[in-house]
Amino acid sequence: MNQNDNRPFFSILIPSFDRPEKIVRAIESISTEECSFEIIVSDDCSPKRKEISDKIKPYIGKNNFSFFQQEENLREPSNKNFLIEKAIGEYNIFLGDDDYFEEGALDRIYRYIKNNPNYQIYCFGYNTVNEKGKLIESNFSYKAINIGEHSMLFRKSILFGDIFPLWAFHTATFCCKHGIEKEFLYKSDVGMAEDLYFLFENVLTNNRLFVIPEIMFNWVKVSDRDESIQVNQSKELLSNFKARAKIYNKIRNSTYLDNSYIDRLFIESRQFQRRFLFQPLVLSRADKELIYEILAKNNLTKEFNEYLGLLGLNFKKYWTYPNRFFYSLRTLGPIQGMKAVLRKLAQKTIYKIKYGAQ
Repeated sequence: MNQNDNRPFFSILIPSFDRPEKIVRAIESISTEECSFEIIVSDDCSPKRKEISDKIKPYIGKNNFSFFQQEENLREPSNKNFLIEKAIGEYNIFLGDDDYFEEGALDRIYRYIKNNPNYQIYCFGYNTVNEKGKLIESNFSYKAINIGEHSMLFRKSILFGDIFPLWAFHTATFCCKHGIEKEFLYKSDVGMAEDLYFLFENVLTNNRLFVIPEIMFNWVKVSDRDESIQVNQSKELLSNFKARAKIYNKIRNSTYLDNSYIDRLFIESRQFQRRFLFQPLVLSRADKELIYEILAKNNLTKEFNEYLGLLGLNFKKYWTYPNRFFYSLRTLGPIQGMKAVLRKLAQKTIYKIKYGAQ
């Protein structure tokens, strides 16, 4: 594949739903001086489809721009798969309709791909910002990381779905070689975590990932203004746990484990259950009663209490960062791990002081 066959290097895919006031910013952030690209937007039959169409009109007719409006709501996984079918670029990047690239991001990603070929997925750092564009935190790796079949520590870390990858790269916005997403497609039976499960599939089939040590885009964290912070956190915890429970059950029954005895032992282990399902609950600041209500519905109360007993910690007094501090050192190394933890603490403290929010 090359730049001379009139095929764009990047396909920037934007699944859109009900954010006409944000989508222009997303589109305008897409630019490059070193390679070609196409932009494809698919509105998923949103209530504000006319407003979205009006915002999109100035771009319609451009050679590298396509816009589709679905006649019925596909939901995000199917809307993503629709976009994949339309893409013709060498590499696909999904961008949320309210998110936006950093200046020069595509050129930098392009150079990393050219200098580090033969990877199926290229991941990169991101800023988390609020709806006013104020920085909440930055997540990125301090060094390039190559993840392949023999990178057991990093492969396990991705499957835990905690500090790594989330402190190093975003699990929904990354650069994927054309054809990989058609092979796996995004699943609609894993709740709101189709992107995380997609990464799991690639890890378990030994596709190679390259982590770019730079911030490339801004991810907008949306909160419901009509509800309290506590209610928002509880809703987020509930949806997150439901998605993780679905992934946990699906991955344990997947055929990917048939090819690797080591992977099967790991996925079926208590360690994986505790780190993937239970640790996010322990680390959350949600109401204890809500957590036990969620566990009871999934018949996991006994296993969760065993995990707390193993930690030797009182649930109410459990503090977020000691556990993550040691895990960060083990996964990222002493220097990089220390930097990541200190960065996280400093950013959360500064944001709380400046804006009075979590």
